[in-house]
Amino acid sequence: MIRALAASLVVVSAVANAAPAPRYNAPLPSTTPRHPLAARVEALVAQVAREERREPPRPDPRLSEAALTILEHLPGDGRPSNELVASALWLHGLVEPPPHLIVATIPDFAPSTPTRAFAAEEEALVRELRAQLPTALRDGRYRRVGVALGPRGNDAWVIIALQESGVELEPIPRALPNGGPTPLVGRLVPPFERPEGFVTAPDGKVSRLSLGSDARRIAGTFHCGPARGRYQVELTGDDRFGPSVLANFPIYCGREAPTTVEAAPTRAEDRPPTSVAAAEAEIARLVNADRARAGLPPLTVDANLAAVARAHAEDMRDHHFVGHVSPTTGSAADRLRKVGIVAQLTLENVARAFSAGEAERGLMESPGHRGNILHKDAARLGVGVALADAVGGGKELFVTQLFTRPMDRVDAASDAEVRRRIDGARAGKRLGPLARDATLEAIARAAAEALSRGAGQRDVEALIGRELGRTGATRGQAVSSVVASATSIAQLASAVSQPATQPRVARAGLALAQGIRTDGAPALYLVCLFGSPP
Repeated sequence: MIRALAASLVVVSAVANAAPAPRYNAPLPSTTPRHPLAARVEALVAQVAREERREPPRPDPRLSEAALTILEHLPGDGRPSNELVASALWLHGLVEPPPHLIVATIPDFAPSTPTRAFAAEEEALVRELRAQLPTALRDGRYRRVGVALGPRGNDAWVIIALQESGVELEPIPRALPNGGPTPLVGRLVPPFERPEGFVTAPDGKVSRLSLGSDARRIAGTFHCGPARGRYQVELTGDDRFGPSVLANFPIYCGREAPTTVEAAPTRAEDRPPTSVAAAEAEIARLVNADRARAGLPPLTVDANLAAVARAHAEDMRDHHFVGHVSPTTGSAADRLRKVGIVAQLTLENVARAFSAGEAERGLMESPGHRGNILHKDAARLGVGVALADAVGGGKELFVTQLFTRPMDRVDAASDAEVRRRIDGARAGKRLGPLARDATLEAIARAAAEALSRGAGQRDVEALIGRELGRTGATRGQAVSSVVASATSIAQLASAVSQPATQPRVARAGLALAQGIRTDGAPALYLVCLFGSPP
């Protein structure tokens, strides 16, 4: 996130960067000579934070070095790409998401500028920062600050980096021998809890990483391999806005870690958005292009999903947050339920960026978000974008991606599908198909309809018992009942395959229904009554 300030300031020549960090989270001693203005800016940030009744962010030499690396590679418009920022952070041992950047310039700076003019320019910068910092500090829970100063062409530039940090980790190597392990040990910082881990392997596949079962403590191990290359590790935690990415960093297995930044070239999709519709269409195109590269079918773009996604993007923009749980509309499932969209799968990605391409690449770089984009069961896509004026000109995008798979329909075809799957399972055990029992089927149908109206398990069992007694269905056969709940026909059939393939079972009555569980989530129900000789 970047704020460009139209201000004048004093600048010194950039000093050489510190050597790349061999480990993440290892402290960096502050040995680089610093201009007095850097210390003054850090003190000003702390003073404004206290005035805003916030904990002052701590000066971090690693963040200052990362900011200097960004400054040295900054494009002419003053807006570095997400790839440049992330690469600079990793180079200097920082694992947290990109910081909020404040960028300021001095036009037509010359080293021969008189000292008196330096002082005037410095005071102008301090005044401008004092006006801008309260708004910037309200946008996040910043725990670190870094300041970089340096010349670029005929101008001089200053970058102030404000970084949030919701996780504390013991040092982690940036590179490991293939097959080598490294412990992941640390804790989440309140208010975050429930740590989760994800890894993207060199082949692009995403897997979960076990971090233990403690509410805040992290106790896991990352193992390199089996393939050599770059593994992207991500740690998340939950707060009132839902899950957030707290760390996202590469570990290089069987190869050296980079010693320079890896900034991506500008692409066509990095052009500034011309409209909400154009940005949404471009992100949807990029999603399906990423799925095609992974050998997955394209998602159907759904206008109703897009409307829900767009409303959430506008909510994030208007209420200054980026998260899955809104204080006003709840979760993605809540938002879909409110407009009558019922799905067996609901996934959501949220992002903030300056272009469609930057948003999609940032999400694909995150193992958890990548897993949503490349989920094999997703079928429909809704992309919502809200545009906001960026300080210093241009537009900023708030992005929501919704991925769903509609609930399977309950009809004659789904009933036949369940029977086909059950008979297929029986054939695999050299058993014949089940005979249909009209009486058992009628009882199963009554029980399924009761479930769809919200009846509980005990009530349904009591209903089945009464109807078995009333109809005499148990005369001449033993009857067992199974009630299954799932989100797809395939899951239901799998849930009842074990009792359906018992050798003595010969007859059955089956019934399907759709309803809402007690937690408000949609569900499919299958009631099976199996008859066997007494």
